[in-house]
Amino acid sequence: MLLPGIVMRRRTEKTAVKTKLARPSWGSVLQDYRRRTIGFFARHWIQGRTHYSPADLPIPQQGLYRVLICRANHRLGNLLLLTPLIVELQARFPGSQVDLVVGGDQSRELFDHFPNVGTVYSLPRHAFRHPWRTINVLRTLRHQRYDLAIDPDISSYSSRLLVNRCRATHRIGFNGRKPSQRLTYALPAPLRVRHMAQLPIVLLRRAIATRGDFTGSEAMPSLDLGLTSSERSWGQAKLNELFRRSANLRDQPTIAIFAHATGGKCFDDNWWLRMLDCLRIKYPQARFVELLPAHGISGLRASVPGYFSSHPRRMAAVIAATRLFIAADCGIMHLACASRGPIVFGLFSCTDPEVYGPYGSGNQPISTNWLDQPSICNKIDVDFELDTAKVATSVRRR
Repeated sequence: MLLPGIVMRRRTEKTAVKTKLARPSWGSVLQDYRRRTIGFFARHWIQGRTHYSPADLPIPQQGLYRVLICRANHRLGNLLLLTPLIVELQARFPGSQVDLVVGGDQSRELFDHFPNVGTVYSLPRHAFRHPWRTINVLRTLRHQRYDLAIDPDISSYSSRLLVNRCRATHRIGFNGRKPSQRLTYALPAPLRVRHMAQLPIVLLRRAIATRGDFTGSEAMPSLDLGLTSSERSWGQAKLNELFRRSANLRDQPTIAIFAHATGGKCFDDNWWLRMLDCLRIKYPQARFVELLPAHGISGLRASVPGYFSSHPRRMAAVIAATRLFIAADCGIMHLACASRGPIVFGLFSCTDPEVYGPYGSGNQPISTNWLDQPSICNKIDVDFELDTAKVATSVRRR
């Protein structure tokens, strides 16, 4: 007869074995199949009948009027990371129009306010579930003619597939991980610059620079959603409306928190509540507001006023009215950077801040590994007494 402890141990061991041998979910299987299929087409079909050899020559700086950016991704953060490239194209080619091929249904709302953006082609989030819609977008795109097509991503086969099948005089992208036979200019991934928003800038500058002219010392444009003055005024009024019942908090600086992320980047509710307590102790003069995720469930258990919207520009307008924004690595963190309002501190636990971290205008990433909430709070130093345009921030590195 086995003792209860031994029985429990054997059951635990059997459960562990079953867990290790558990089959992957259908969702992950389909996702892997989709990536393999697109990779196959990228390696074979997109090369077509004509093979080009990527030239080590700059593309012309004149005569580029129609530009296409291909980034077949629906995630908010990845779409916002394209905004510095759009700003750079406006500065380099002020007389050009930029069209985009992106994923998701909210992409038009994000890019329509840029003066140089023309048509935004939106691919469905799940292309294999909506084949006819995908085919219609690709067919419409095929009928257009472009002077320059840009693949801004290093590893996306979907973006390379779109760039290589469009009708463009010049095609630029990164080589190494993806086939580059049909690119007119292929750049190896730079070692010094790794940020996803800055890599396309380096690609464009290298492609248009003559030999020896590229120094890499120019300033990088930051994320920018291009909020209008009316949108900012609306966001300020909405933020004041959230605190209309608290007269004593009406004129105090606002700290915004987004207590959600995906996968291993997410901190649980108890973690965020302890973080909120530390922030309240450090900034007793501030008022707090929570930005709610897509599912509309508070990560702070409704302990502070909250705001929810399915429209990213409205969310950005409210964020722009705050003074300090804190979130884990997620799309809303990039939205806060693109709002060009508060100082943004991104909390990174498993992703690389050199690739996805907030930058510009005092924004800073913080690595949370082996740090508790008081230690993280000590790394955030904001002087609310200064004017908004001259807010002094620093991160105490330990």
